[in-house]
Amino acid sequence: MGPIEVLWGTVLFIFVVIAVVRGYNRELGVTVILLLVLFVELQFGGLIEQRVRQQVIARVLPEAAMATPPPPPAPAAVEGGEQITQPEEIPLEQELANFIIMMLFQLPILIIVFWSYAGRTLTFPGTPPRGVEGFFFNLLVGFVNGYLVTGTLWYYLHKYKYPLLARWGLFYPENMTERALKLVKYLPPALFEGRPEMLGMVAAVLIFVYVRR
Repeated sequence: MGPIEVLWGTVLFIFVVIAVVRGYNRELGVTVILLLVLFVELQFGGLIEQRVRQQVIARVLPEAAMATPPPPPAPAAVEGGEQITQPEEIPLEQELANFIIMMLFQLPILIIVFWSYAGRTLTFPGTPPRGVEGFFFNLLVGFVNGYLVTGTLWYYLHKYKYPLLARWGLFYPENMTERALKLVKYLPPALFEGRPEMLGMVAAVLIFVYVRR
């Protein structure tokens, strides 16, 4: 697997292309749902994780039930733009617990993507403008949606230390490039973790515009 930031940028570009084809009036419906889900996850994520660890994981993986995700590895020496540390050994039960919690937050995003791009989404009324103006809005909304989806998925991967990927030989978080470590700080949950109400406010404004029109 190559640098994770390249994969992230590639998927983000795909979202932009899809938005150009679909039109921003359909993409805005996806934006609203993504903002609401991210708001709920950031506002209540800590409580949800605690309950799941205590009431679910405690029965399935008792040794890992109350363990919290370890902090991301500190940057190591860089050679050729990549970290050269050895993979960190994490107990299998801890990885499985982290994987379950990670999927708890990622699945709603994945379901939204599948459901919305299968044609079932809010569509803002009106006809998108043609020409440069319409193209610009398509690009903008497509970038926002791609940033919310790919950024949120990457954030939870990083938060829970890329569970099972290193064990399967797919990706080693210790080998992340310096650029990737910097980008993680600007992913949506990282930016809005302390102020999720901003996401709710933007979603409320878009819903108000949808209802009024």
